[in-house]
Amino acid sequence: MRGAFLLEQMVSIGLLGVLLVMVAAVTVQTGRSGRTAQRGYEGQVVAQNLMETHRAGAMSLLSIGSLAPVNGRFTDQTPYTATTEVYSLGGGGFATGLTENDLKGLRVTVTWRDDTGTRQARCESLLARLPR
Repeated sequence: MRGAFLLEQMVSIGLLGVLLVMVAAVTVQTGRSGRTAQRGYEGQVVAQNLMETHRAGAMSLLSIGSLAPVNGRFTDQTPYTATTEVYSLGGGGFATGLTENDLKGLRVTVTWRDDTGTRQARCESLLARLPR
């Protein structure tokens, strides 16, 4: 039949086009997921670094309440805000020799916005002053 070869070519080009569009969509989604995972990892690293910085300092210098927020940018220039909260865990009582200021909790939260909305990474720790 005349023209059958042309029709076969048109159908195969159409199928190839559909396949290429599907591959492109998967590639775009994979890139987005990779960037989201990278920001999550970097947010966790920022939270852990701030946590360790506060833990390395004198516990008596950390008063109960929120510390000044820290603003920065991830490697892809996405801005973030890191907040630190110091909260009381109460004293252990007279028998333990611990007062209310001897047991504190420390929570660092890193918050940023991306294509999927507002995201957070968080670290928490216990600070304890040992009785003498």
